[in-house]
Amino acid sequence: MEDHDREVIRRCYVRLEKNLEAGPHLSQLFQDDVLSEEDMEKINAKPSTKKQAAKLLKILCRRKYGLRMLIKALLLAKIQDFLAFELLERVAWNDEEIKNFREEVDGNLDRCQIIEIQKAALQKQYNELEQKYNQLEADYHQTVKELNHKVIDLQQQIDDYHQSDAEPNRNEIQRSNSIMSWMFHKKSQRKERRH
Repeated sequence: MEDHDREVIRRCYVRLEKNLEAGPHLSQLFQDDVLSEEDMEKINAKPSTKKQAAKLLKILCRRKYGLRMLIKALLLAKIQDFLAFELLERVAWNDEEIKNFREEVDGNLDRCQIIEIQKAALQKQYNELEQKYNQLEADYHQTVKELNHKVIDLQQQIDDYHQSDAEPNRNEIQRSNSIMSWMFHKKSQRKERRH
């Protein structure tokens, strides 16, 4: 099983273990060559529906298309198709895989199930877009924060430059003032001597 499919089962494990009745789906999974007779016997040997579901999920996780076949079995049995719709909302299948799955179950579903599958596909798209939006929003806020820090750093550099540049000017002004006052003082002294 693909990692993303295994992740879907992991995220829904408690709900599946609690609600999945393995018995009605075993025949379909056997027919689709997902389960062997030995697998079916091991599942049926479990004393409770919860343990049967756990055993079925464990076996399905070792099968290449385990999740896909579980969803198909849930839809075709029409007993617990609500679980199939919930799983379909979470699958990370590409468009081609979804198209192939629809073709595989086409003709075996009633109108309501087809609408539910479409709804699940739209919910999946919505979830993906929301996740992308949240990531973009987080990236935006991080970028704004970084830019604010850069602006503050640059402003500090400008202030430091002006401050260091102003000090020589102040020194020059003071020196100039000193020279002027010295010159004025000398001039005053000369005038006093003349008088």
